[in-house]
Amino acid sequence: KQGLIEVADCGTLFLDEIGDMDLPVQAQLLKVIEEKTYRRVGEVHARQSDFRLICATNKDLSGEVQKGRFRSDLFFRINLFPITLPPLRERPEDIPQLVEYFLGQAGCAEQQVPPGVMDLLRSYGWPGNIRELRNVVERAILLARRGAFTAEHFPGLGGPASGGPGQKKPQGLKEIEKEYLQTLIAASGGDMKKVAEALDVSRATLYRKLKELREET
Repeated sequence: KQGLIEVADCGTLFLDEIGDMDLPVQAQLLKVIEEKTYRRVGEVHARQSDFRLICATNKDLSGEVQKGRFRSDLFFRINLFPITLPPLRERPEDIPQLVEYFLGQAGCAEQQVPPGVMDLLRSYGWPGNIRELRNVVERAILLARRGAFTAEHFPGLGGPASGGPGQKKPQGLKEIEKEYLQTLIAASGGDMKKVAEALDVSRATLYRKLKELREET
């Protein structure tokens, strides 16, 4: 059947987390990029696909090249026009709009975040970046129960990212995910089907995520 390279003919192929690609697959991808040809699994004749390539990664690919985990020839081939997206802690001015967007996604567009709470969100370091912010907003919605937001609905942020005496250590993304899932499970009375529907995932995916969080914590 058609693969993504074939479907992307005359269009765009997006490869997420390309830094996690195995070396043998990197060699195959380089050949596809250079020759614009590929073969379906089990075929003996080559097909052509002319596509625009966009890659994304959260790794330092130049460093991965030096460590022998990423092919230098592939790196130079895809590093044509790099775009660096700064982490959320370096662009706190984006947080109000992101919060507004996540509230709208959750069906709470009318919910307002008081200035003091917004200052707390801006001052946090966000090690989990936008995913962590989304989880924190969704958790606050559950805790506030459609009422006004207060700082108590955003536990674990610990004030300024720089830290200080007596400040609570900021939660990591895994801890926030675990707490958020526990909140959903409690709100649904333990009905895992409702939790999966609220997250828009299958129950198998939900159970797998719960298992991963238990193993990591």
